[in-house]
This record gives sequence, structure tokens and C-alpha cells, in this order.
Amino acid sequence: MQNKTVLAILCTFLLAACDDGGSSKTNNTNNANNVTAEICDDTLDNDGDGATDCDDTDCAAAANCVVNNVNNTNNVTNPACAALVDGNNTGFMVGQTARTFYLKIPTVTAPVAGWPVVFAWHGVGDTAANFRGLIEPQVNSTVMPFIAVTPDNDPAYSMSGIPPAGIDWDILNLNDGSADALLFDAVLACLEERWGVDEDHVHAVGFSAGSIMADTLGVLRNDAIASIFTWSGAYLGFQNNKDDLQPAMAGSMINWPAFSTTNKYAQVIVHGADGDESCTGPDGCDKYTVAMGMAGTFVANFNHMGVNDAVSLPANGHDVIHCGHAQGHTVAGPNVAAMVQFFADHPRGTVNSPYSANLPAGFSTDLCAFVPKAK
Repeated sequence: MQNKTVLAILCTFLLAACDDGGSSKTNNTNNANNVTAEICDDTLDNDGDGATDCDDTDCAAAANCVVNNVNNTNNVTNPACAALVDGNNTGFMVGQTARTFYLKIPTVTAPVAGWPVVFAWHGVGDTAANFRGLIEPQVNSTVMPFIAVTPDNDPAYSMSGIPPAGIDWDILNLNDGSADALLFDAVLACLEERWGVDEDHVHAVGFSAGSIMADTLGVLRNDAIASIFTWSGAYLGFQNNKDDLQPAMAGSMINWPAFSTTNKYAQVIVHGADGDESCTGPDGCDKYTVAMGMAGTFVANFNHMGVNDAVSLPANGHDVIHCGHAQGHTVAGPNVAAMVQFFADHPRGTVNSPYSANLPAGFSTDLCAFVPKAK
């Protein structure tokens, strides 16, 4: 997918000028004498005809309109997509549910192939307003500029609900799909319509329950996900992970389809220390514990599940970079800059990870190891 109006090479490299009714137009920001070619911007009306440059047939025909990153609404037919802003978006309807999420659009020139996109999913009790601060500062990365999408949880899937309603995200019962996977679909479609998307660079990152949501996309949207980066996550469909969630979440409360993927994406799995039985985190080990009254106690040991996934994913044909930061239930180990580098190096369709021989500097060999897929 790519936005047909986006061209990384500016009109100054074209042989012909943008012409309107036989009159040569000049760029408002660089009106030099004898300019024969220029930028046709979707927010400017250089010739004063009442239409933005991108709506003028001559510029559209020349396919040399430079898209304004913040407000590209030309030729957008879906009102929900046209209403999106760089920042907080509320009331975005997915079916009958109004959803909220943050967008951060890069300010650098759009790639010819369209924008890479990173969906960032926060943990239980966190908010998109807070979690966006982890990801958004990297959107203009010289390694891979990208659009950041940071969803807020659906109130129907909150800790106030009784499982299997879910924990912030619709991640426990996937046999009927996931409301948050539908949000992923709808937002991605709008990003394509508004700004253009590089379909080989759609990635997911998360922390804790948000990491489980990223893993959910790997299962339910396998054809769309290029690669995944998770801090303290888990694939709840693997039996060893279900067995580890004792006692409250065992049995029928978790329902994931059998793990089956044709797109063998690579994944970075990061987790903290194991700790002893009394550890509840976040300072001593990577566990999340919630008392659930008569239902018992929900204990998620992300150390155990990270170790499990670093075996189960390679057994199912996925390359893994497995990192243990030896701290508690927190974001630690490889940083966000390393995450962006990993995403840039692992587009959709990567058969063999370029990290198989040597891990890059962002993945310290004191913490991380490459685990190859089973042959």
C-alpha cells in the first residue's frame, strides 16, 4: 500500500512545471525568478484559484503533490478517517464502540513506499496518554520514521470486569476474535487512506497485558504483522503458559486458537527476573499479582512465560531475540531505539533474521541471545 499522491522526490527534479491554465505556478516559500517546477502542497493554493494544489488537475495528473503530514484529507471518502488528527482521537467508532487512541505523524518527508506503522499497547492500569511518551519520540528516527498508534483500552475490557471479559484488552478469549484486533484493522485502513502505509512495515509493541495484545495480533492478524517487540508478555495459547497462570485464570477462562502462522515474523521477547514465591513485583521479579476474592489469586509470572515463548515460538518457525533484564515488572533491557532498529531490519516476509550471526549494539549479549527457528 502506498499513497499515490506522495512522492519523495520533489517537483524541482521534474522536467515540467505544474501548470494551471497555461500559467506557471511558483512555490510560496521559494518564489525565485524563472522557476519552472515546484512543490504542489495539499494545504497551499499557489495559483489563487480557490483549490489546494493537490486538487488542481495539472498537479494531480503529474502525481507530484507533496502530502502535508498533519492534515491530508484530500480524496478521503471515509468521514471517520478524514477526522483523524495528529494527537488524541476520541469517538472513533469500531462497530458500535467508540474508541480512543493517539496518533503521532512524522514531520519528515514521507517514504515513497508509504509510512511504516507501529502499534503500541500499554499495560494494565496505564493509559495511552502516558505510554505514548515511550514510543512517540522515535517517530522521526533516521533509521525508520514511522506513524505511532497508541490505543487506549476499551472500558468493556477492564480490571473491573470479571474474566474472561479481559484485562484492559480483549486478549483472553480469541475464539470469537478480538475487539482490539478490529480496532487495529480500522485504524490501519484509515492510515492508508490518509497518509499511505508500507504494508511490509506494520509492527506491534507492548508491555505486560499490552504485550499479550501484541502477541494476539501475531495470532489473529498474522498476515499483516511484520515483527513484534514485547516487554513482559505471553502467548496465552501455549499450554505451558496456561498451566503457569494458577489458579484463577486456568482452564476455560483462556481460549486461544491453536498457534498456526504462515508469516513467520521475528520477535524480541524481553522479561525480568523470576524471584521467589512471595515476590509480587515490581521491584524484585517480573510478576503481576491480583487478588480476586473467592476466585483466588491471579498470578502472571512473565519470567516463566517469556522463557516458555522463547522455546515455543522457534519451535513453530519464528526467529526470536530473547532478553532477560534481571529486574522487576518494568520496561528495561533493549530500549526503544533498539526496537526501531529491529523493526527496520525485520520487514514482513523476512525469512532469516539478519541478527542470526551477530546481535546489534542495542541488544547487549549480556542480556540477549538469538534463538533460531527450528529447521
